[in-house]
Amino acid sequence: MNAERLAAAGTKLDAIGQQLAVQLQVLSNPAIQRRIKQGLLGLSAVWMVFALVGLVWSLVPAPAAPPTPTQVINPLVEAAVQSGRKPINIDQMAGWNLFGSASTSPEELARIAQQEAQIAAQLQRQQDGLAGIENNARETRLALKLQGVVASSDPELARAIIEAKKKQDQYAVGDELPINNRVKLAKILPDRVVIDNAGKYELLLLFDKDAFKVTPVGNAAPQAARATPADNSRRRLDRRGSDDVTEMAQNYRRRLYDNPQSLAQVVNIAAVREDGQLKGYRVSAGRDSEQFAAMGFQANDIVTGVNGIKLSDPGKAMELYRVMRTANEASFDVLRGGSEVTLVVGLGDPGGEQP
Repeated sequence: MNAERLAAAGTKLDAIGQQLAVQLQVLSNPAIQRRIKQGLLGLSAVWMVFALVGLVWSLVPAPAAPPTPTQVINPLVEAAVQSGRKPINIDQMAGWNLFGSASTSPEELARIAQQEAQIAAQLQRQQDGLAGIENNARETRLALKLQGVVASSDPELARAIIEAKKKQDQYAVGDELPINNRVKLAKILPDRVVIDNAGKYELLLLFDKDAFKVTPVGNAAPQAARATPADNSRRRLDRRGSDDVTEMAQNYRRRLYDNPQSLAQVVNIAAVREDGQLKGYRVSAGRDSEQFAAMGFQANDIVTGVNGIKLSDPGKAMELYRVMRTANEASFDVLRGGSEVTLVVGLGDPGGEQP
């Protein structure tokens, strides 16, 4: 069977070869070759004509198309009609007197002035009610410690740093103290505060009882020697070149004026006294010790002055409060161990930070 298949395949191949030979003989005829050449030349000529026409048209600029008219989707006129709303009557709105009327009658002006006078009198009575409440008050026995004050003639601006249950926080007049709901801060003075303990006024002192005793002349020189380190031990740490430190300092200042209570979460402050006199304030890190160290402070640092204002005088607290609102930098005088360090940080432009 395989031999027969091979023989049949060979026969087919011979037939194909014979046909190819006949076709080659036909193509070898000179007349046929001339016709083939003429056909190829004709096709080449047609292709060249089309190519030249396309090249010419590509050089001719196309005419500018007319602008398509813009179709406004949901025009305002249609929207007003479809919404069913009534048009706004400007004359009617003007008659509402949203910002008051310039033609107010004298009786109405007198009534407004009387109301303002009553409000002012009520505020004055509240101030007068607090006058002298510290005179007959005794020192409190509650577990509270006054660590610092920012006194002001305006009770809304005054603040007191009070420590209770080993936690410091800042309080304004009227705030409840973390002892019980019957103890409130009643008044803030430069060197003490008055608390309202269930209707009884009590004092919380910033200084010891002998804080203002006159120091004997013989001991004045040794005290000065102990309080003032040698000039050659003074160091200066400048952090104004650090953008991160400037940003942190700006954040602290913003907290001081916007939400003073929040400062107790990032820094702890404790008054330091020596020989009955206020020496400064010991600062230590709160929750974020890394930020505290980045600003140049260390544990047990005692800040004795800020921007040239000595913290040993409690009456300077309000002056410092005003100065720091617009200061571009803060310079801290710090006692660190046996040496004095000046720490400077930038505060940037306070223009956008003022409340």
